Amino acid sequence: MEGGQMEGGEDLRANFEAALGERLALDLDPRELRRATGTRSPQDEIYVTVRDITVSGATKECVRQFHAEDITGRTRTGNDGSVQFLLSQYYCANTALRTFINPVNFVATPHARLPCFLTATASLVLGDGGSNSDVQIRVQAWDPNGQAAPDILFHWRCLVPWVPNIQ
Repeated sequence: MEGGQMEGGEDLRANFEAALGERLALDLDPRELRRATGTRSPQDEIYVTVRDITVSGATKECVRQFHAEDITGRTRTGNDGSVQFLLSQYYCANTALRTFINPVNFVATPHARLPCFLTATASLVLGDGGSNSDVQIRVQAWDPNGQAAPDILFHWRCLVPWVPNIQ
């Protein structure tokens, strides 16, 4: 590897910047790069209000205890003002042992000099084992005139409850 080029002519710096969702300092040697992209805080005890609906249509609200993953990260929108990613790209955990459930709580904050807005969706992803093993997140950035805002850095937080898979 010479001059920051990888085999095949791909620019190493561009690859790192795309993966990190941010620009690298000009004097940084990308061969020596390690960057924290997110944090994970597993929680063994959270409480979710659940509405049970009986066959007769009657409802009963109650609070149930679940486990949860509280994951944070940062990324950047692309040239079209949007980005899509999987929650599993930001933490290392054995998803075969659990099934994610709703409600998924996702919040994002833009870090930009000019005003902008973010909209987001978070959807459970069905895995190979038939359980919800991941969360797909899509974020779009908009300028005050309603036009797509490219290249917007944002920090985010996602709290998702889960139940253990029965083995």
